[in-house]
Amino acid sequence: MKTWRVLVLLLAVSAVVACQSRYMTSGKVYMQQANWEKAREQFELEVQTTPQNGEAHAFLAQSYIELGQYQKAGESFEVAKNTVKAPKKLEQIQGSQRLSAGEHVKRGNSLFGGEKFMEAAEEYDIATQIEPNYRDAYKNRGVALLRAGAMDEGKKAWAAVLRLSQRDDESWVQAHDVFAKLAMQDSSYAEALAHTDSVLTVKPADIELLSFKAGLLDAMERPEEALGVYKQILAIDPGNVDALFNVGVINSKLGRIEEAEEAFLMVVEKVPGDKEAQYNMGVMAMNLKRWEMARDAFQKVTDLDPEHGQAWQNLGICLLNLGDTVGGRTAFDRASALGIK
Repeated sequence: MKTWRVLVLLLAVSAVVACQSRYMTSGKVYMQQANWEKAREQFELEVQTTPQNGEAHAFLAQSYIELGQYQKAGESFEVAKNTVKAPKKLEQIQGSQRLSAGEHVKRGNSLFGGEKFMEAAEEYDIATQIEPNYRDAYKNRGVALLRAGAMDEGKKAWAAVLRLSQRDDESWVQAHDVFAKLAMQDSSYAEALAHTDSVLTVKPADIELLSFKAGLLDAMERPEEALGVYKQILAIDPGNVDALFNVGVINSKLGRIEEAEEAFLMVVEKVPGDKEAQYNMGVMAMNLKRWEMARDAFQKVTDLDPEHGQAWQNLGICLLNLGDTVGGRTAFDRASALGIK
């Protein structure tokens, strides 16, 4: 026997000693016979006659579930909880509602594990119809729908998670994070930034969030603000290589060559094998006509990646400026062989 049916029978037994209408008595008999259509009819008559009978609303909800009328079941459960006064009865009704919805969540989880995402989403939807405030069911539905590519419906599910969450709890953070990533994918940078800023109000020192925000600002062509966020990261984590690298990139874009070079030097000191940092440092040194420094940087890049044609080309330029004609020509030949003209 299903767990929620045990609760239903407990409710029924606990009410035997009370004076009941014929509708309640008949409805319970039909429930025991699993004649759910007849049970539904009797409990509907009871709630029409006695709207404040919370127990009847709860039994009606279970009848609706068996008949596949899940939204009506959820509505009846909510009425039942609002009308029952006895704490024990309320607890039983709430337990019955959660168990009924939970069965569909379990089915959804099983389908999700088999990568049947739309079928899983349908089960989660049933759970939210039975229990309209079941936040985790909305969350699971949102994940399943996004995995299935149903973006609009997925967003609706995550909007429900946001609505049902407290400002600083983990689900609230997750929902904002999902919306930020989705907006980023759509190039809706301002929307993504708004969601990210919301989370930063409760997680101000989260380096991953700050990095995401800096990237958004850079994409929005707000380099000074992006630079400020990267410096904020470095104040929290002075050795953060990604932040140092991006400080170099942004300073380069802004024409601040010496600041960019300083940042790249710090990166290559910390991570000598960082090819991109070595290359960018070489470009900065070239712009400053520091040919030896540039040569060393591009030589390091070609050591790390012998197929990096542009590094060979730049190495050739450096060698020529240092008077190494033979080395320069050799480097140009390697660049040409890799398709660099």
